[in-house]
Amino acid sequence: MARNAKAFSYQKGKDVFLLARFILSIAYLVFFILSHLAQDLGDFLHEGSLNIFFIRFLYAFVFLSAYYIVSLPLEGAESFYYEKKFGLLRQNLAAWMVDYVKSYILSVLLFVVLVEVIYFFLARSELWWLEAWSFWVVLMFILTKLAPYVLIPLFYPLVPWEEGELKRELLALASQAGVRLKDIYKVIFSQKTTKLNAFVAGWGKGRYLALADSLCQELTPEEIKSVFAHELGHIKYGHAWKIFLASAAVSFCVFFLTAYAFRYSCLHLALTPSHITTLPLLVLNGAFFFIISLPLRNALLRYWESEADNYSMKLYPEAQKFISALEKLGKRNLVTFSIPQWKKVLFATHPPLAERIRKIYRYVASQN
Repeated sequence: MARNAKAFSYQKGKDVFLLARFILSIAYLVFFILSHLAQDLGDFLHEGSLNIFFIRFLYAFVFLSAYYIVSLPLEGAESFYYEKKFGLLRQNLAAWMVDYVKSYILSVLLFVVLVEVIYFFLARSELWWLEAWSFWVVLMFILTKLAPYVLIPLFYPLVPWEEGELKRELLALASQAGVRLKDIYKVIFSQKTTKLNAFVAGWGKGRYLALADSLCQELTPEEIKSVFAHELGHIKYGHAWKIFLASAAVSFCVFFLTAYAFRYSCLHLALTPSHITTLPLLVLNGAFFFIISLPLRNALLRYWESEADNYSMKLYPEAQKFISALEKLGKRNLVTFSIPQWKKVLFATHPPLAERIRKIYRYVASQN
C-alpha cells in the first residue's frame, strides 16, 4: 500500500512537470513569434552576407540552444532533483549534466539537418512537405539502424550476457519461437538508475535483445524468461516494422496538415514561408498536429504490447511468473496500477498494469 501511495505521488508530480514543459514550450514559441525576436535574429544573421545554408544552420542552432538554456532549470528539477527525491536516480549532478549535454548535441545535430532539408524544399517546391516527409522516413530508418550500436551505448553500456544455464534457456526459448538473435545483452542501467527495463534493438541480422542488469538482479530466472518471451513476441509479430510503417503513415498526415496550416499562418501574418524566420511558426504548427496524432499512435503501441503479452503466455505459459515480473517492474519504476482514461489515451504506450494483468488472466482462461 505504501509503495502504491509512493507511485501515485510520483506520477502526480510527473503530470505537473509534463504540464509545465508543455506550457514552457508553447510560451517559448509564441514569445519568439509575437516579440519579433524571430525576425530580429534573421535580420541580424542576414546582415553578414553569409551563405544561406550557414544562415539556416546558425538560426536553427541558436533557436534550439536558447530553448535548452531556458528549459534547463525545469529539466534539472524533473530529471535530476525529482528522480533523486524518489530514489530512482543514482547519478550525481556532474554525470547527469554529461548525459544532458550528449542529448543536447544529438538534438541539435538532428534539428539542424531537418531544418536545412525542410527549408531547402520549401524554397523550391509547393510539395515541400512530401519531399521533407520522404527524407524524414529515410532518416528514421537510418536512426533505427544506428540506435543499437551507436545511440544506446552512448548513454548505457552494453555487455554480452554471460554464458551459463539461464542464457542457454533463453536462447532455447528464442529457438522455440523461431527467432534468430545476434546475441543477448545486459544493458548497464544500475550505474544511473534503479529502474528496470527490457527491449529489442535493431532489425534483421544485427538485432539483439537487451535486459537491464538491475532487472536481472531483481527477477527470478522464471520471471526473466517470461519477460524475455514477451520481447520475443515483439520480434515474432514484426512489431518493429509495424511501428516504423505506422510512424511513417502518421507522420505523412502530420507533415501534410502542418504544411496546410503553415501556409495559412504565413499568409495571415504576411510572412514568406521559405524564410528561415518562419521556423518558430513551423515548429508550433508541427507540434500541434503531432500532439493530435498521439492517441492513434499510442493506441497502436498498446495493442502491440498486448499482443506481446499474449505471446509470452503462449511461448512460456507461466502466468503467475509473468504477472509477478510485471508487478516488480511496476513497483520498482513507481508505475501506478491504473491511470485516468485521458492519460491512457494521450500518453500511455503500454496498457496500465491492472489492465495487462486482467488480460493475461483472460487469455489463460480462453486457452483452457
